[in-house]
Amino acid sequence: MRISVWMSGYPTHITSVGYIYLFRPDPENPRRTHVSRAVWISSPMKGVSHLLEKFGIERFKHNSANTTKGLKQVLKISYEKDFGDAPKLSGKVIGDMVGKVKGGAQKISKTGKEVLS
Repeated sequence: MRISVWMSGYPTHITSVGYIYLFRPDPENPRRTHVSRAVWISSPMKGVSHLLEKFGIERFKHNSANTTKGLKQVLKISYEKDFGDAPKLSGKVIGDMVGKVKGGAQKISKTGKEVLS
């Protein structure tokens, strides 16, 4: 599953941001999911574009860290609900749980498409 977004800044001639999240199954363990993310930040404003791009990258890093913390919390709650007290979340546990979340998101997406058709 691939999620990609391209957004323009506040007004569009100052900055543009594009990012992509790529979810793919682990070839060795189908219960695990690999997530890759990338971001592109650009500004056409001569002379200050590097400052705007640097600021955009720092904001993205900050927001990504908060997003990761939130995802870990949601996965922890989901794990505790399904299996009782959660151990420290290792990469394997997170991978398994991300796979569950991905499956649920795909079901919701399919249902949404059916409703909209």
